[in-house]
Amino acid sequence: MIFITGGAHQGKLNYAKSNYKLSDNDIADFANLDLNTDKLYEKKCMTNLQLIVRGEKYEPPTDKSLEDFVRKLVSMENTTSIEYILIMDEVGSGIVPLKKEDREYREAAGHLGCLIADYAHTVIRVTCGIGQKIK
Repeated sequence: MIFITGGAHQGKLNYAKSNYKLSDNDIADFANLDLNTDKLYEKKCMTNLQLIVRGEKYEPPTDKSLEDFVRKLVSMENTTSIEYILIMDEVGSGIVPLKKEDREYREAAGHLGCLIADYAHTVIRVTCGIGQKIK
């Protein structure tokens, strides 16, 4: 599993496309995707993973459901020939939000990022379109 993270609009998806030879058909975008479809797991790349925890489009997950999601990816990767590339915005930097729900979102997104990074064999942080391998 490869995990690509970094700030919003830093070129993470373009980095993944060019370095891992991905086409648009290889990418599942959580900005416009139904989480309940098994077709999700057929895609090589999943982007905008931070939206899973936002609670706007999807039911806000529990720690257990986040762990189950990541474990399912690991299981699918072990039983298929797909090596997943997961892309997520880094949302924990900057000023701590005033609203409780925004702080909870940051915490949940951070938890998801930690889970993915723990299972990933490669972690890359992209800034200004430049990737830096950190694991």
